[in-house]
Amino acid sequence: MTKKKKPEKKGRKPAHFDYEKIKKLAGQGLNKDEIARACGYKARSFYTHKKNDSKIEDAILEGRASFKVFLSATLIEQAKKGNVTAAIWLDKTRCGTKEDGPENADQTATPVRVIREVVDGRKI
Repeated sequence: MTKKKKPEKKGRKPAHFDYEKIKKLAGQGLNKDEIARACGYKARSFYTHKKNDSKIEDAILEGRASFKVFLSATLIEQAKKGNVTAAIWLDKTRCGTKEDGPENADQTATPVRVIREVVDGRKI
């Protein structure tokens, strides 16, 4: 009698992740769903593999850190060049400065009197 061969197991191919690619994509500001798609996986599958492979999360965190360093350096350079919007954004996000909001709206403001002087026919 001849033995019957068992059919090969069918199923999904094992997932392989390029950690450098993941790091690069995260470093370009992509979120996890976008990284999953760029790597050829659906978000749900990517998250499942991420739970079992800590290297994926490490690559994402390293990429995001490099993105933040790049972005901060760019904003600092812009602020140094006189970009007021960049300076204000840095001040609010990095230094924790807050504007007075509605919680101070019930306070009455002291009126300010503005005086403009004219010197040699020009307003100052």
